[in-house]
Amino acid sequence: MGVTLYFSARSAEGEGYFVPVTRLINRQPDRARAALQELIKGPQDLASLNPVLTTDLIVDQLSTVENTVDLSLKDAGWSPQSPVPAEMMQALVLTMTEATGAPQVKLAMNGDDTFVDSDSNSYDHPVTRPTAINSLKR
Repeated sequence: MGVTLYFSARSAEGEGYFVPVTRLINRQPDRARAALQELIKGPQDLASLNPVLTTDLIVDQLSTVENTVDLSLKDAGWSPQSPVPAEMMQALVLTMTEATGAPQVKLAMNGDDTFVDSDSNSYDHPVTRPTAINSLKR
């Protein structure tokens, strides 16, 4: 089966963007969990794509309830005072909404859902998949 994962990349000018990568894996009963495990493994093409998650990240809880993916992760190196990388959160939302068809994701880190990312976005409520990915700024 194929799962679509979102990894980050940088243009020659240093502009960040996301690259959807379809990875063929053995058939699994839980597409969302399979996609998340592949996202944790990171990109196979390290020359042009950047990992968005650390390989020691643990999936604490993953379910879909009323069109919302509920995802709780554990990261021993993270504390609530530290912002989570925005690229990591965006890649999680894109990958989980793609894998499940749900329009939004509720995220928690180490049981805490009141954290912010490096772009000062709050995660105390479900995050909706963006309508445009890699939109050009003018």
